[in-house]
Amino acid sequence: MGWHRAVDDFGEEFFTVHPTPSDAELRGVPTLSGVMDFDTGLFTAMCAVHEAGHVVLAREAGLEVTGVWVDPSGTGPTGGTELPPWELPWHTAGAMLAAGEQAARRWMIDSGYYTPTRGWAAEVLAREDRAQAANSNTGPIDIVTDDSANPHDWRHLGVCARRRLDARWGDVLDIATALVQRGRLTPDTYPLNERR
Repeated sequence: MGWHRAVDDFGEEFFTVHPTPSDAELRGVPTLSGVMDFDTGLFTAMCAVHEAGHVVLAREAGLEVTGVWVDPSGTGPTGGTELPPWELPWHTAGAMLAAGEQAARRWMIDSGYYTPTRGWAAEVLAREDRAQAANSNTGPIDIVTDDSANPHDWRHLGVCARRRLDARWGDVLDIATALVQRGRLTPDTYPLNERR
């Protein structure tokens, strides 16, 4: 599977694994939640699973998660995982950053909600994670390569993240469920840093 070129509303070029949906599939909807065609509850659940994926692989890497939140209102970021300053081997950091997109994708597939359009939107929602992975080394790394087996390729990092998430999928779902119910979790309100 190759890369597909896309251009955002600001004229910035980016690449996705999923082809950019047609104008008809985008339905003239200005938000990614609208493109996904999820009601608020489903969009919140998908965002919570995305963030839970980051939490689980951050814990696995030995990082202490200081907070995690979701806000599906559409007025800003849809969620975030808060970590103290960290240093990890680049590949471990890359997989942790890819974990959100991969968790959201698996949740959509497992729940019967996956479509290529929704897969594309989940990729676009994870663009900041991709940018952080590309810049988290001592210098920028090109994560869009012609070789999906290249350890720096985003697709390779996704495969690594999926394998690690599969082993802890119950933890991902537990954290996501609590996050949907509460909106924000901290170590004081939820055992974010306990590996079960």
